[in-house]
Amino acid sequence: MVGIVTMLFSEAALAALSDPVPSDHSRSPLLSHAIVVESVNARVAAAESALRDARFEDCVVAASEAQELAHSYTGFLSDGSQRALALIADCAERRGNKEELSQALTRRLVAEGGEFGETGPRALQDLRVLALFHTLHGNKAEAPQWQALYVERLEKSVGSYDPRYPTALFFLDLAQPQPQAANDRLAIAAASVERAREALRIEKAIFGSRHPVFADGLAWLASRHEEWLQARGRAEDLTPGEEKRLGRQADSLYRDAFQATRRARGDQAAETLALASTLSERAAPAKRVKLLEYVAVHAARKDGPNHPAALVAAFDHAMARKEEAQKRDALEAIAERAIGLEDTGSPNGFYMFKVLVSRFELWDMDQKERAPEWTDRMDRLFTAVSRLSAKAEGYSNIPFLQRQLRYRLRNDRLKPTAGETARQLYEAAETKRRQEGELTGTEGQENDAELAPTYRLVAQSLLKNRGQADPVKADADLAFAALQASLVSSASKAQAIAAGRNAAGSMSDDLGQLVRRRELLREEIQTLSRRFAESARLPGGPAFDSDRFIIVRAELEAINQRLRSEFPAYFSFIQPAALPIADTMRLLAPDEALVMLVPDGRQTHVFAVNHEGYEWVAATHTSPGLELQIQRLLWDLGAGVAVDPQTEIHWANEDGDRFPYHRGIAWQLYRELIEPVSTILQNRKHIFFVQGGELSSLPMSVLVTRAPAGDDADPEALRNTAWLVDDYAISILPSVQSLALIRDAAPGADSTKRQRFIGFGDPLLQGRSLARGKERMRSPPAQAVFRTPTHGSFRSQDAEVDITRLRSMNRLPGTARELNDISKIFGPRASELFLAGAATEAKVKQTAFNDASVIAFATHGILAGEIRGATEPGLVMTPPAEPSIADDGYLSSSEISALRMKADWVILSACNTAGSDGLEGAPGLSGLARSFLYAGASSLLVSHWPVRDDVAARLTVDAIRRQRETPSGSAADAVRASMLTIRNDRSRDANPDTFAHPNAWAPFSLVGDLRISSKQH
Repeated sequence: MVGIVTMLFSEAALAALSDPVPSDHSRSPLLSHAIVVESVNARVAAAESALRDARFEDCVVAASEAQELAHSYTGFLSDGSQRALALIADCAERRGNKEELSQALTRRLVAEGGEFGETGPRALQDLRVLALFHTLHGNKAEAPQWQALYVERLEKSVGSYDPRYPTALFFLDLAQPQPQAANDRLAIAAASVERAREALRIEKAIFGSRHPVFADGLAWLASRHEEWLQARGRAEDLTPGEEKRLGRQADSLYRDAFQATRRARGDQAAETLALASTLSERAAPAKRVKLLEYVAVHAARKDGPNHPAALVAAFDHAMARKEEAQKRDALEAIAERAIGLEDTGSPNGFYMFKVLVSRFELWDMDQKERAPEWTDRMDRLFTAVSRLSAKAEGYSNIPFLQRQLRYRLRNDRLKPTAGETARQLYEAAETKRRQEGELTGTEGQENDAELAPTYRLVAQSLLKNRGQADPVKADADLAFAALQASLVSSASKAQAIAAGRNAAGSMSDDLGQLVRRRELLREEIQTLSRRFAESARLPGGPAFDSDRFIIVRAELEAINQRLRSEFPAYFSFIQPAALPIADTMRLLAPDEALVMLVPDGRQTHVFAVNHEGYEWVAATHTSPGLELQIQRLLWDLGAGVAVDPQTEIHWANEDGDRFPYHRGIAWQLYRELIEPVSTILQNRKHIFFVQGGELSSLPMSVLVTRAPAGDDADPEALRNTAWLVDDYAISILPSVQSLALIRDAAPGADSTKRQRFIGFGDPLLQGRSLARGKERMRSPPAQAVFRTPTHGSFRSQDAEVDITRLRSMNRLPGTARELNDISKIFGPRASELFLAGAATEAKVKQTAFNDASVIAFATHGILAGEIRGATEPGLVMTPPAEPSIADDGYLSSSEISALRMKADWVILSACNTAGSDGLEGAPGLSGLARSFLYAGASSLLVSHWPVRDDVAARLTVDAIRRQRETPSGSAADAVRASMLTIRNDRSRDANPDTFAHPNAWAPFSLVGDLRISSKQH
């Protein structure tokens, strides 16, 4: 248990253990050990029989019953508990589609709950099966809710003084997420300690203080205390004295747990040996050696000297020795015994074998001189893991494969073998993403960020390995797929979901309605999950509706089942596979190219493709590094960038009253990123860029292709600079797969019917009238935090929107002129404008957008946290006199996602509409752009910094006019021509607001590029 969950403690916790048991509690009758073992064995046998007969639902139910019984009476690490967990894993693996198994279990829960009551024994057991199933198979978004629901209904049914109740608390703990914010982690850790303390009190009351289950509870409490201590250290500045005092409490708890476990279970129990190992890590050197010797001796007696657990114990004991020669001899003997193993005995044995090989790899890394025989020995150890892995289904090999791959890349003798390991790692990552996506019935968003470094490692290893032999196309295809997987973003998912929705609607109205219902249910589950997380994190937070959660989840799974039967291609849309190089080449016209940029530490993967071939290189970044270079350029452009105060002061003093653009940096980035693939771009007119990481915030149009001349603030020098946009029309794609989506989404027969324009702008605000973009933003927007509600605030989307602050924002009369100028292109009969008092959130939600070809929003764009309560990005509309849920004057990204449109163009003529959703590490296009793609927009015109009034109207109006004059042409061509027209205008050459500065002509980026002729591809 200690190795699986690691824990808070206060001095009051021990005192609480002596609290008297409430006199009104009802004890469940205890089962004898013999009856427990017999019952567990019978259920395990039933599960094994069901598995042989492919009765997967029955297998999971029987195994879950066995696990709960074994865990509650004999401990989590007991043989019965571990056998049952392995059976659940095997069942899911052999069933193949975890979602269908989850659907069957959910249907069973709903049916039996309706027939026997939600707290009846059968409904309870079915709920526990579902909770355990989602926890073990990585449904991080919903597992905590399932576990909490089981705890709630178990207590309602049998009370808390039942052996199953502490077990339920344990799995509720296991399912908890690990948020990024330090304070959130601390809150979760503190709640975890309270659960462990409650469980220990119950276990003492039921079993007594000398029972193995009570000893397990002490170990759980000790590990929870340690995790709380770590979380507190990250969230607070502890004094050395406080750290030492809390550390002593943890040591004391672990010692008590070890003694209690040793007394209750004996020296050879896995629980006893695990605690001894934990204590050794905290002990002085001499004591450490004695504890590790104790573990090694008893592990060998328990399972035999060649069992993986015994070999790990022997390794740790050998490493504690001071004599280097003696240590090396012992390690050689252990390695040879490990290499000769034919079977690890169990999935847990295989896990321990991987632990052993990982320990050898870390030791080998620390050696200053590597003997050739040790390199060969490590290769044989890795090979043994691959050989034994076939006998250990259900355990993820991803962390171990990562370690193995890095080792092979570091060793010249093994580097030629890294390609196969990279392929295995890619396949393991794809399996994890696919299976967890199937289980949740979602698009797997929770795991994308977690798996991105794995995919980048695959590509990195294949690129490094190219020097070992002639590059083969298979390696390039695998790297291309891995890099695509590393860039899966909320924007690309939104585009894919919209494509799936449109495809379903084109099949039949019934399927279209079914898909729309599915989307509403997914949004409701996300809302319920958010409320659950808030209720767990903040006392008095929004209540979690457990009954509604089950109903919604059951309906969602029923819809998924129907879609798989009637329209299975839908799931290919919303979970698109990586696009192969050959397919990408076929989708590109002769005058087009695609460039994918994936930053990865000190280098960036650059993959360029045209219709004839491809090039793949790694760009190495020179000082001062990619992130700082991009920040400097964005600073020059007037975007909000977060830099340290010293850098900010230095840049401000360096610029003074001038408004330069550091073209030298822009040229350096071009030479590092684009020039190495310039042969692929020769004779092309249009480039699609797919940009990841920090590069997602920088429009490629502002890169410089030749050494700049003259002063960086001189209008004529800026105008005469060789910009990348001079040579190419440029579009952004959220993903490589987006290329296929926009080609398939070429305007059909109804496109000519959609020739209307709808515009919203110039909201009625009480601040002074202001021209947009007059001042550069010298620092990032202030980030608000959750605050106590005050007068003038209104609750929307579970957060407080400060409507007083909205009303006081500056009026933007220039936006009305811009929208009026666009409407003149369409004419009064084909235009609909909502300005000033008419530009309300309620009106947006009432408007039918499906017959509009161009939609524009010209207003304030707000980043998440920029004003109080704006926990997601959004657009400022005219605030109502009396705010309501339907209209609080703030059109948030989630509300935009609920709109439905088929527009060829959506123009977001506001600040920072290409920005992120405000989450830590979120890429560009994850905010407002993502929401409009989800709503159905084909192409977007979005901004990277505050747009100038004297530019916005000219650029957007001119681009639309050019596109309508040449409807078969490219939207990117129209935007490019408009940019060049503005840049060449000398009428504003008075420094600092010359049109020659890219701040004026390059604020917009085109996302997508729908063209009438795209069907020809």
